[in-house]
Formats: sequence, C-alpha cells, structure tokens
Amino acid sequence: MRRVTENPELYIENACFELRGSLDAGLLTAALEATFAAHPVFGSTVTADGSLPVQQLGVHRIAVRRVSAAEAGDTASAAEAFVLRESRTGIDLSGGPLTRCLLITVAEDHHILLFVWHHLVVDAVSFQVFLDDLHRRYADPAFLPEPSPVTACDLNARETAALDHPATRARAAEAVTRLKGVELLPLAGRRIVLDAADACGIPVEIAFGTALPAPTAVGRIGTTLPALLSAAFQRAVGETLGLQEFPLGLVTAGRTENHSSRATGCFVNTVLLRADGDPHTAPESAVLAAAEQLAQAVSEQDLPFSAVAAELLRDVNPRPRSFPEVCLSMSTAIRLELPGATCVRRRLRHPQPKFDLALIVEYAQGGLSGELHYRRQLIDDATAGRVVTAFAGQLAVLTAGVTAAEAEFVG
Repeated sequence: MRRVTENPELYIENACFELRGSLDAGLLTAALEATFAAHPVFGSTVTADGSLPVQQLGVHRIAVRRVSAAEAGDTASAAEAFVLRESRTGIDLSGGPLTRCLLITVAEDHHILLFVWHHLVVDAVSFQVFLDDLHRRYADPAFLPEPSPVTACDLNARETAALDHPATRARAAEAVTRLKGVELLPLAGRRIVLDAADACGIPVEIAFGTALPAPTAVGRIGTTLPALLSAAFQRAVGETLGLQEFPLGLVTAGRTENHSSRATGCFVNTVLLRADGDPHTAPESAVLAAAEQLAQAVSEQDLPFSAVAAELLRDVNPRPRSFPEVCLSMSTAIRLELPGATCVRRRLRHPQPKFDLALIVEYAQGGLSGELHYRRQLIDDATAGRVVTAFAGQLAVLTAGVTAAEAEFVG
C-alpha cells in the first residue's frame, strides 16, 4: 500500500483498441456501461485503514466519455497525442472512480476505444473476462453476465488471513530455502537515485516460425512456450549483464480455485524464481529446468509474495527501493471482438516501469508482442538493446536444441 500511495501513477494501466468498420457507437456505449455495472469492481474505491487497503465495490457507476474528432484533434498526430495524454492522466485513488473509458470517433468507420484503470481494480485475466462479456452484450443487448462468484475483497481478505497461517509460513520457508545463496540485488552495484523520467522501453516483436515454435507445438520432452520464454530471458540476462543466479520475479494469475476463474479484481501475485543466467547450459536442460520452475510457480501462485520477500530481505540493509529488480511477465494477448468491426490492440507505453528490468510479453496466434522496460541510470540503451537481441537469439538456440532433443528422443 505504501508504494501505491507514494506514487499512484505507477499503477495506472491502459488498453487501447482501434476499431474499424461498421460500428454502432450508441449500442457500444450502452453495452460498455451495462458490462461495467455487471462488474462492480470497476466502480470501486480504495482507502487505507492503517497499512491495509480497504476496497469498496460499486461506489461509482462508470460512464463512457464520447469524444468527437474535433475534440481529439483533426489530425492523426493530434489524436495520437490526445490518446497518450488521456492514458497517463492520474486517478484519485480514494475518491475514484478508478476506471475511465473513452470512445473516440475519428471517422464514421474509425473509432478508438481507450480503457484506463488503476491496477488495484483489475488484472489482465479479469479484464479479458470483462471484454468477453462486452462482446456478448454488444452482440445481444439482452445478455446479462453471470455475477462474479468471488469478489476482490473476498480473495484479498483470504490472502491477508493466510499470512498468519502455519501452512503459509511453512510454504514460505520452503521457497526461501530454494532461493538461499542467490545474488539478491544483482543491479545494486549500479544503483543511483532513480527518477521516473529515467524509464525507457524497447518493443519486442517476434513472429512464430522464426525464433520459436507456435504455442501448440508442445515437445515430447515436456516443453511449453512459457518455459522457452522464461529460459531464454534468464539466459539473455546472464549473457548480457553477466548475472548468474539471481531472483527473477514471475507474475502469476493468483487464481488457484475453479470458482475464481470469472472473478474480476486484482489477484496477480509475484513468485520468485531462482534464475539461471548461464547461457552455456544444454538447451534441453535449460528448458526442462524452466518448465519445472513454472510448475513450482503455479503451485505457489497463492503464496503471498510479502511472506517470501520479507524473509529474504530480513538482513539486507539498506532495503531496496523495489524488489525484485528483474521481472518477467508472460500472458496470452488481450483481445476484443465486436461484430462488424475489426479490433486491433494499440500499445501505449507506460511511462513508469515498476521494475528496474522487466520483459513483458503477450503471445497470440501470430507471435510475441511486448516490451523490455528498463531504467537508463542502471542499464544504458545499448545494453538494453543487446538484452532484446540476446533474448531472440536464445529463443532460436533453445528451440533448435529442443527440436534436436525431440528428434533423438523419437529416434
């Protein structure tokens, strides 16, 4: 809660879609507002009760702001600047609303749909639930989404209670044991006073069939696309920054129960992995190790991050400004489908990355899309570029190595 209140803009998220084709803007507006109403977490506020955040659901009713071409700017560059400015405008955490939605008319057959929200409201999994319901509501105005069976308040309260549970403490101790000996602050030697204006990002775009296989290509030795991505990023960091064993933060969905699959809220958790940055490990061994790490991470996605981090950093002085410093986020791409319109996601770079070095990628049918976020006072532009190049190169090496291992396995 301290990090959220000290710098609330750090946790402002956005999703922007370019809509082209036959679109009923009035019908879409009604569908949006009805779908927001069906998920009251979007209209919530968050206040602090001591050190604990308290969330109140449905305080606000989210209204769509319709923006004309004249208001957004009559030129493409002006409209682009307007969208970027709106995506970065602050949010009043306690007063709310924590969500806003703009439907911008560029031309009769061209619209831009912008969502902006505080990360305390929803995570990517929850937002996709919302978009799926929006699709059905737009296609059928009589459609009513099923009520979310678990609220954000329920799950967050459950996690808070779990912190003091003996089973939680035992699981946290096991996680800490696995991480003992890693270099806790691998970038600390280069640490300078950090400034939000220092943040930067490099696009990452890799098509399937070049450096990596399609998501459906699951190898006979148990490899998956996330395991390939995780192993490649660990090796790229090791190859470029010279880090060997370091804590890698992996963003997980934080959902372990079937009845929470449709819940809308912010349930994401960070699991700490013992990263292996050795770029010379045999490819099949590296990918299998990453697959085992991910399996462990899934089993621990309900283990509160604070329970592990507090024990790891107990004797570290001074405490780091942010931990972990290196992070990986992998997920399927957020998608929107509306009958009669083509919906294309537009990426708007966040001006303030949450980590010192983070690879954030989404995968869809065509390939990978995302960004490498970094801070220039810790990692210069050239080095960040080499991390991206090394990541693509390691993906190619690992894919080739796994393919060879599979051929040998079959033979």
